[in-house]
Amino acid sequence: LTLESPAVPYHPLNVWNTGEVRSRRNQFAQGFSASQGIFVHDISRRYRDIFGVYVPITFEIFDNRPNIQNEPQRRVYNVEIRDGTSSRRVVGRFVYSEPGKYTERIYIQYGPGYYTLTVLLRTTHGLFYEDSFHVGYNVHYMDGFGLIMWLPLLIAIIPILICTRKKTHYDDDNEEYDGDTDTDNARGKNQGILGMSMLSSSTSPSKT
Repeated sequence: LTLESPAVPYHPLNVWNTGEVRSRRNQFAQGFSASQGIFVHDISRRYRDIFGVYVPITFEIFDNRPNIQNEPQRRVYNVEIRDGTSSRRVVGRFVYSEPGKYTERIYIQYGPGYYTLTVLLRTTHGLFYEDSFHVGYNVHYMDGFGLIMWLPLLIAIIPILICTRKKTHYDDDNEEYDGDTDTDNARGKNQGILGMSMLSSSTSPSKT
């Protein structure tokens, strides 16, 4: 039996991440037809090699239960972000009162490495929904070491080059000024205040 149908647009709720189901628990509640749940957006789901302190994670909480807008006491969504699935490896806890799209920045205190992060939602009824993705955290942290080492040296060299260039211009100006002064001194030795006429009058013999 072969069934043919148009291609279905990609959506995280249509993907079975763990075997036959998207979650290790609440198998009946997972999937695109679920009344509520949580999923990680594509911008965070695709593999990234993070270089920095914090990891941005964008996820969405949805709740399509009937009359949920008129029951604020039921709109309490506890979200945990874990390294793996262990409750001892929690890297972030958040509480929301409205469904929607959220972006959180978390710090992974376990150091550089490759991680499988799990975003887990627990409702007021004790139901759990989860989604996971992979990320590299400061794996290639040595790539920026050269920049950290050479950037201060380059910044320090710039003022030195500027000062050296200005000093060269000052020396050229001083040489021109000294040359003009020597010429004036030579003229002063051979000429008096009245110029050459005074020099010729002093050297000519007097008539008696």
